[in-house]
Amino acid sequence: NKLMQEHFNEKYMESEKYANSTFSGKINETIDYTKDGTYDVTLKKNLFFDSTFTVTVPKDQKINISIDFSQNQRMLGQLFVESSPVGAKIFINDSNTNHSTPFTFNNLLPGSYTLELKSEGYKDIVYTAIIESSKKVNRKFVLVDSSIWSEYNILDHGIEAEKLTCITADHNDLIWIGSRDGLVLYDHGTWRLYNPSNSYLTHTVVHDLSVTPNNELFVATQAGFSIVVNQEPLIRYTSAGGRVAAQATGFPSDVTYGIYAENGFPFYFATEKGLGAAKEEIGNYFLDFSSETPHLFITQFLTCIYYSNSDQEIFAGTKGSGLIKANRSELLEGEFTILTRGTHAMPTNSVSDITDDKLGNIWIAFIPDVTTTISTLVSYREGAFQQFPLSTGDSRVNKIFVDSRNIKWVGTETGLFYFSDNVNNRKYLNESTTGLKLEKVNGITEDSKGNIWISTFENGLFQIKDVEKLINN
Repeated sequence: NKLMQEHFNEKYMESEKYANSTFSGKINETIDYTKDGTYDVTLKKNLFFDSTFTVTVPKDQKINISIDFSQNQRMLGQLFVESSPVGAKIFINDSNTNHSTPFTFNNLLPGSYTLELKSEGYKDIVYTAIIESSKKVNRKFVLVDSSIWSEYNILDHGIEAEKLTCITADHNDLIWIGSRDGLVLYDHGTWRLYNPSNSYLTHTVVHDLSVTPNNELFVATQAGFSIVVNQEPLIRYTSAGGRVAAQATGFPSDVTYGIYAENGFPFYFATEKGLGAAKEEIGNYFLDFSSETPHLFITQFLTCIYYSNSDQEIFAGTKGSGLIKANRSELLEGEFTILTRGTHAMPTNSVSDITDDKLGNIWIAFIPDVTTTISTLVSYREGAFQQFPLSTGDSRVNKIFVDSRNIKWVGTETGLFYFSDNVNNRKYLNESTTGLKLEKVNGITEDSKGNIWISTFENGLFQIKDVEKLINN
């Protein structure tokens, strides 16, 4: 076996040898002793079984010992490689093995092997396999379909931010990504990072993004929000103002977790101390916060916000206080309803996201709290709530997005799933089904070509380039 012999010649000569429990140097060396006698010699090397043998040395004579461990089955290991789909060509240490998955490699000397799988139309896989004596390594790989998926990360693609938090596409197909390092712009192959030191962004930690009908981008951060116009953060807002280019909102908190500006005025802002609103633009992107003051009434810790222009209904998710529902005109008078687990049989008292679909249903993600360990999707239409409890394997729901096909995409801590009409017919996208580390999904959006973009907290950005092929596979 040429592969095994090359590996043996290169690596095993680094073994150590011991005589009568005393370290006596490296292999392929001479041990000098002043006395004749019988010695127990042990060869030791990481990943190999120890090998001990007895040598009798006559006086004033030299004994040469040669041991070929490649002929000792107990010293060797195995590597089983399979893939989905099957038929990927297997390369080891840059050499074509002329084998395809699935295949078992026998009689491998212990050590580190660089394994590479290649299949036309799929992303190459590179993996380091560690072989030990008398052990079998089993590895199954899911190949990433390059016709469906694109992947962007800080290491290989210069995304400029590591921990992503949210994502949206504007009307010019620019992809905007929130992160803990600032606001990232992906402009058809080029990246740009905005932060407070190079722009009027209010804080490096971005919580939410919302695009107005006029293609202005609202950026919710840990310290207020900014408005981006023509790819530049033009003005910023904080509760008290006072900073350069910073206007005052009068909100009780700067920590803004959600903004709803998609349908135009009024704009709504979910903060950690209540609900803010801007009724209209006075001019030059200066907003009027005095005409509507819901923050005087709704003071809960808000996580997200949704507003329906058609029926003027407001839905606000909270952290631990339930779902807030209000009519805009009634809210002006301080009237609203808090729906909780105890008062209205809501699944939990914590909400992570709210959106609507093409049929007028509003979708609400209730997440685990002290009362339950599972997430529940709830749809609301014409005064009626319908609950869809998820399984424990679905984990916490972070994001709901409905695309132009009316497909619902749901991002969770453990992956992503989607469905058209029936939640129970959902299909899962995670590492075991796609080969991609789709974990901690916190943002989903769609561009004008129908491509789906997905942000994750630790594993970068993903794009579904062929949704039809994905859902029909």
